[in-house]
Amino acid sequence: HSSPCTLPPPHRTMCINATSYVAPGARIAAAPTPIFAVVAPPKKVDAVVGEARWVANALLGRTGAVPQRSCVTLGGALHVVDAAAMLQVVERDGLIMALASDTVTSDDLLAAYDATATTASAGVVSDYDSRRRVNALRAALGDVHAKKGAFAVVLFDAALGRVLAARTANSVPVSYGFTADGTLVACAGLSSENMFPECGASALELTHLPSGRFIFGHRYVKPI
Repeated sequence: HSSPCTLPPPHRTMCINATSYVAPGARIAAAPTPIFAVVAPPKKVDAVVGEARWVANALLGRTGAVPQRSCVTLGGALHVVDAAAMLQVVERDGLIMALASDTVTSDDLLAAYDATATTASAGVVSDYDSRRRVNALRAALGDVHAKKGAFAVVLFDAALGRVLAARTANSVPVSYGFTADGTLVACAGLSSENMFPECGASALELTHLPSGRFIFGHRYVKPI
């Protein structure tokens, strides 16, 4: 049997439907919030595409949630539990993204993100200068916000093996954290108590990403 604070193996993971009661007043007052998680296990030389999927399945299996959509690439997976009519999901070669916004489109965000990369003559991403890329992202995300409005985004870029999570003021709350084995989780509408009901924060300590901030590949929070 798996320890309550560790991920079970794939054959012991299952998803079931669950219904949560919401008071009538809350149904009227609160706008639907998308529920999703981007999961990136620790980098491994022998990693396979399906590995991130089963890690994500294991994390979400205990929530009782059944993903509406799953996107997987080498090193990362995105599970969407509830798109809430505002979530835009992108899956392209080596990149998966969840964007929550009423005014910013996935094309807007991806154009800004792609413009921050440095590519070789063959078109392959060759930019591993973290400081330069972070500064470029800060300017690009700020420009999107100024021109298009509020947004929250989480994406995994397999070319760099990094997760970008960003949110502006008046956007969907996003949290991020690491499991005991170093798996990075960036999510919305979920908590450590959902994913590890027996252990909670002792197994996965999630931190709320402040508005006007972003992370790119590690724990350090930067202003947009």
